[in-house]
Amino acid sequence: MNQVPERTFMQKYHLKGIGWTIIFILLLFLSSVMTEVNWGEFFSNLGQFFALLGRMGAVP
Repeated sequence: MNQVPERTFMQKYHLKGIGWTIIFILLLFLSSVMTEVNWGEFFSNLGQFFALLGRMGAVP
């Protein structure tokens, strides 16, 4: 008879992935504070960013 293998608590709730995501977001936030990024200006000019990527050939 086939049995589903028992998963550990870490595997069951994907704690490694959640932990790495939290660390990534925290580092992104801290680096944006240190470099004084203006997120409002960044998102208001997001169309220009994608237009530039398109002209560089990165976006088909």
